[in-house]
Amino acid sequence: MAALSTILLGAGLATAAVGTAQSIKSGKQAARYQREAASIQQKQADLQNARNKREAIREARIAYGKSQNTAANQGVSGSSGSQGGLSSIASQAADNVSFLDQYGFFSDQASRALGRASEAQTRANTGAAIANLGFQVAGNASGIANTFRGG
Repeated sequence: MAALSTILLGAGLATAAVGTAQSIKSGKQAARYQREAASIQQKQADLQNARNKREAIREARIAYGKSQNTAANQGVSGSSGSQGGLSSIASQAADNVSFLDQYGFFSDQASRALGRASEAQTRANTGAAIANLGFQVAGNASGIANTFRGG
C-alpha cells in the first residue's frame, strides 16, 4: 500500500507541475496583455494631451488677437499697458503648455509604475498558488493514498 501512496504522490506532483507551468504561462500572457493595454491607454492619454495643448494655444492666440485688435481700435497698441497685457497672455499660454507637458510626463510615469506593479502581482499570485499546491499535496498524500486503498 505504500507503493500506492508513492504513486499518488508522484501523480499529484506531476499534475501540480503541469498546472504550475500553465499558471506561469497564463500569468506571462496576462502580463503581456496588461502591458499592451497600458501602451494603448498611454497613446490615448498622449493624444488627449496633444489636443489640450492645441486648445490652450488656440485660446491664447484668440485672446492675443482680441487684445491687439482692441488696443489698435483704441489707438494704444504701442502703449506699455497693451504690451504688458499681450506679454501676460503669452506667458500664461506658455505656463499652460508647460503644465500639460509635466502632467503628461507624470501620467507616463504612473502608467509604467502601474504596469510593473501588475506584473509583480501576477508573479506573486503564481508563486502563492504553487506554494499552496505543494503544501496541499504534501499534507494530504497519505489521505489521498487511503482514499484509493478504500479506507
